[in-house]
Amino acid sequence: MNSGNSYELGRVVFSDIDENEYLNELYEDILYNYAVKQLSLDHLVSFKEFNLIDALRFADLLSKSTHPEKREQHRMLAQEIVTLLLFSHPDNDIIRTYAGFVFANTGNYPGSRLIASETDHTDMFDEIFAAFRSDYLSIPGEPDKKFLAAQKKVYQHLKDDYYSYSGPTSMGKSFIMRKFIKMQVQAGMQSNYVLLVPTKALINEMRSQTIMT
Repeated sequence: MNSGNSYELGRVVFSDIDENEYLNELYEDILYNYAVKQLSLDHLVSFKEFNLIDALRFADLLSKSTHPEKREQHRMLAQEIVTLLLFSHPDNDIIRTYAGFVFANTGNYPGSRLIASETDHTDMFDEIFAAFRSDYLSIPGEPDKKFLAAQKKVYQHLKDDYYSYSGPTSMGKSFIMRKFIKMQVQAGMQSNYVLLVPTKALINEMRSQTIMT
């Protein structure tokens, strides 16, 4: 099967998986249990019960996403699911096994090595979360550089048909747009891009920054 057909198949199989009602229910339960454990409330409230195997199967499937636009979003969700589960259930070998598959599928090799090691569970989770976060915040095409979490969230939506965002001056909106345009150009996209600046004085500055990007 050529790459074009794979992309079309990926678009069909994975197009609506992140909107799956059951997946979102599982994710909410996983987040709830994570919060209970993180806030040390497990002596006051009980974990929510959910089908762990179904959650892990969703994570495994998401980690294999080939959707042309949502692939990275799906891969990050897969890693987030297993990372949260590892924290809430550090002694569960089934979670560790699936987590190893998910990290391998997504290229998170530090996470894979940590899963295979026999390190202390608490230290292991801290290191896996750090590796996951580092991978998640990496700027596409520039793995040695990182977005801030808020910047990454905006960047992920820039391929949406319609997207509007308002943020403070210090948030780095122009930086995000320059990185997005750079990736589009490097990918061979032939489109018109417009950067609006509030004053004429900023035109040369913006032009220089864009060229240097």
